[in-house]
Amino acid sequence: DVMKYTFELALNEESFDNSGNIRPNKILSIFEQAATTHGNMLGVSFENMLKKGLLWVVTRVYYNVCGKANVGQQVKVTTWPLAPSRVGYERDYVVSDLEGNPIIKGVSNWALIDSETRKLAAVTQLYNTDNFCEERAVGERVRRIKKFEADAVGSIVPDASMIDRNGHVNNTNYAVFAEKALGGFAGNISAFQIDYHREVMCGQPLSLSALSCSGNALVKGEDAEGALMFCCSVDFS
Repeated sequence: DVMKYTFELALNEESFDNSGNIRPNKILSIFEQAATTHGNMLGVSFENMLKKGLLWVVTRVYYNVCGKANVGQQVKVTTWPLAPSRVGYERDYVVSDLEGNPIIKGVSNWALIDSETRKLAAVTQLYNTDNFCEERAVGERVRRIKKFEADAVGSIVPDASMIDRNGHVNNTNYAVFAEKALGGFAGNISAFQIDYHREVMCGQPLSLSALSCSGNALVKGEDAEGALMFCCSVDFS
């Protein structure tokens, strides 16, 4: 089934943090690899969209942890897009062991922006099929992280190594910003979410704030004018 794509990869030592979690930026990078490869197969690659003056941007990513993984383990990654809606494009993911037992279930929400104006573009006829998989990896609809007040914990200035071909900070790096803001993820992560509000560019300073309460940590990044650029929620079991 072309609307589902599966591949295998090994989780090396660098994939894990000191608490035994698969690093969130690693999971986001697996999701990105899956979306990119499958998007190429479906004719909606970066290059094809750019020819139409469009760019893919991720607006939200969420996953929950439903199994344990080990260093050196070979895992299976399956991804599929849902039918486009008026609010955007959803893509789902399951990372499982080779027997098919799920370890991670996730979803990412995407939008298309005009490559010149960087404003949202409404495109409905995107895929050359109506044969969409209706299965959802994550049962309930993922809601936006509610506004919160938090204490300033530092700042970060993204450098050129963090920038992707869209010319902004790659979505996986926000997980690194959250980890820095929290001084590491102390405990077993059960769920992880990032809402991407605005593009962050190379050299654009971000002030980071964090709030931790029992079983949950929240992080947000704001620009020099105080505009919210991203926020992140981490649940611990």
